[in-house]
Amino acid sequence: MKSGIRLRFLDNVTCKEIRFTSPPKFCDFEYQKDQHVPESFIRKGLKDFAKDLIRMKEIYNTPVDSFDPYLWYKDNYVDRFTKFAQLRKEFSEGVPIQRPIFCGSDSDFLIGSGRCLIIGTYFKDMKIDIVKVNEKKFIESNKKIYDFIYSFENKSKDFLLYVEKSDFIDAYKLIDILFEKLDDCVIDNGSVRDPWHGHPSLRDPNMLLFERKIRKIIKSTNIDNIKQLYDVLDEISLLSVQ
Repeated sequence: MKSGIRLRFLDNVTCKEIRFTSPPKFCDFEYQKDQHVPESFIRKGLKDFAKDLIRMKEIYNTPVDSFDPYLWYKDNYVDRFTKFAQLRKEFSEGVPIQRPIFCGSDSDFLIGSGRCLIIGTYFKDMKIDIVKVNEKKFIESNKKIYDFIYSFENKSKDFLLYVEKSDFIDAYKLIDILFEKLDDCVIDNGSVRDPWHGHPSLRDPNMLLFERKIRKIIKSTNIDNIKQLYDVLDEISLLSVQ
């Protein structure tokens, strides 16, 4: 391994570190740099956004006061929408996209749906890096994993790779990558925080107010056509991020 590099693996389901006792097997992948967001990615991102909106509208039909009981459920909490305002703000300020989009052979997202939707809608000239994972094929050598890591122009010497077991072969597929120390990401239950979903204990009143604004938009919106869907995305992504 390259001198000074620290690589650790995280279970994408439990968000806890995997300590391999023997060399693991990985699914093959293709790393494509500097790609325009494909139209199929934008459509899929919009479809995921619509599905999340419908789910959240159903949840918020039940009145809540100051605490959202669904906040802790990864598939439901309002933080799924806070990222859109953060991404749009960063990209409008010229902040480059830091991590690649991960997808399967069928171009279904493993991670990156929100980034593709924002870039494909508002920043069409921006390019992304794509990791296409082939769940049905073993990687020829784990050296490819390290070559992939070394290709990043990043000052961090700490790399966290999120992985998950393939549904087809006895191997792990790559899901996401972070350039952080594991100890800096661990929260109270020993798992690792999602890069877009901050732990509630770290939230300030501005973030809670921000989330309530999103909740209000979601509760009041009607989604009957694509135009309305983009209108909601526009309203949420233009909210002020403190």
